[in-house]
Amino acid sequence: MAGRTRRGPEQLGTIVGNADGDVVRGVVPTEHHVDVGLARMAEVHRLDLASQSEKMLFASPTISMELLAGDDDVAYVNYEYPPFSNRDGALARIDGDSQATGAFGRSAPPEITATAVQLTADQVVAGVGLKYAEGNFAGVVTLPRTGTGGDLVFCVAAKRDASPRDAVEAIAVDGDTGYAALGTGEIVRFHH
Repeated sequence: MAGRTRRGPEQLGTIVGNADGDVVRGVVPTEHHVDVGLARMAEVHRLDLASQSEKMLFASPTISMELLAGDDDVAYVNYEYPPFSNRDGALARIDGDSQATGAFGRSAPPEITATAVQLTADQVVAGVGLKYAEGNFAGVVTLPRTGTGGDLVFCVAAKRDASPRDAVEAIAVDGDTGYAALGTGEIVRFHH
């Protein structure tokens, strides 16, 4: 564009993970820090924007971890590994003191996994994979920003051989309307 000066990227700091290198599987910026999810180490690291200091915020107790969203001092992660039976690890809140608390609670089915998360002012909207005796399902639940529990917004049958982790690929919320990309390639609109 004519007349505009291009600025190069600004180095903010370095995330230290696996000495042999790592794969970043999520970046969540906030006003004061950036959270980064590392795939091989299954960790969340926090980079303070003012001091450019970095610390490990969370290390998964499993060999799996995905940083899904974050806001202010809280990061939302899925650190469950198949068969997706640990509800607490299927969607957990990690606070600045590295405390992990499950978001689903005991009312969720035993085999559930969060695959995509969008935060609103007062809710967490999560795309989920659910497994019941009848088969695998894709759905969306709304959860409080604090505490546990939630409400199922919709649930549809997934492909016969689909993994619960492939249920909802992406989610976006605009006001009380949301959009979800299902693992089948379908895009659906929902109201919550």
